[in-house]
Amino acid sequence: MPHLDKVVHFGLFFLLVILGHLAYGRYRSGMSRVTAFRWVVLYAAYAALDECLQPLVGRTASFIDWLADVAGILAATMLVTTRRLDARR
Repeated sequence: MPHLDKVVHFGLFFLLVILGHLAYGRYRSGMSRVTAFRWVVLYAAYAALDECLQPLVGRTASFIDWLADVAGILAATMLVTTRRLDARR
């Protein structure tokens, strides 16, 4: 499978965001759009740092891998914030 690596990047960052939001939700009752945006920026910066540090362990950094990470971050954030908005109604 030629693109399995991208699916793994997407899935792992999707899971990271879901778990982060679950942990955050234990301490906060809701999340504003501004807060959600800040979390997306923080996760994207972490993903970029992760890619930049990969040569230190014998792997290659890839912009496309970072894009897959960000896609997972955005998808999970949209899912979590949509669920929260539905729960408020």
